[in-house]
Amino acid sequence: MGIDEIADAMHIKTAEDRQALESMITKMGQRNSLVWNAKALTVVHWGERQSIPPSSRPEAIAERVRRHREKQKETKSTDPDKYIKGKFSHLVNR
Repeated sequence: MGIDEIADAMHIKTAEDRQALESMITKMGQRNSLVWNAKALTVVHWGERQSIPPSSRPEAIAERVRRHREKQKETKSTDPDKYIKGKFSHLVNR
């Protein structure tokens, strides 16, 4: 598949869009992110680029949430008048 077929598959119709596609392919090629193999454009390290990073796995997210909630408990104010002193003090009846 060549650049013309890629442009057709992406429904690129204008010269401006075609130029943007060619520019993107050139830049990604210079950065070794794309390579032409036997008239096919290949994304280098596709599997690595599409994998879910460890920090986005459910276990890691749950751990971050747990730490955040612990931190909130530690810094929670014990001042019984904190709502009377704040911007909503006019709404508190004591």
